[in-house]
Amino acid sequence: MLRNFCLVVGLALILSACGRDPEGKKNPLNRAPVWQANPLYLPISCIWKEYRFNLNLRTSDADGDLLRYELPHPPFADITITEPGALNFFPAEFLLGDYVFEIVAFDGTVRTSTMAHLRIDECDR
Repeated sequence: MLRNFCLVVGLALILSACGRDPEGKKNPLNRAPVWQANPLYLPISCIWKEYRFNLNLRTSDADGDLLRYELPHPPFADITITEPGALNFFPAEFLLGDYVFEIVAFDGTVRTSTMAHLRIDECDR
């Protein structure tokens, strides 16, 4: 009798642990990051000025995962994304024009992308 009780309790503990996330998250399925705007329109950028756009303000992750960002095909060589999720560039005069490029948000498991639109203008100097 005690043996059966131990088996039932053990089985109940095993079944109650199934599907549970060891970190205590509510949803055991990893959900994809979400872009707040798709496509993403960046503010007009002026030549000879340094720009830094925080991509973390434009994305969210329902699971609370740390997001990383990638540029699969950068529109020009001087554009980078830093570790905390900042898109950085310093447009020179020869970069005047409109650019459309993909930015990917990655939570460690799932990737989601958006198309970013960027205009580089002379502005008032």
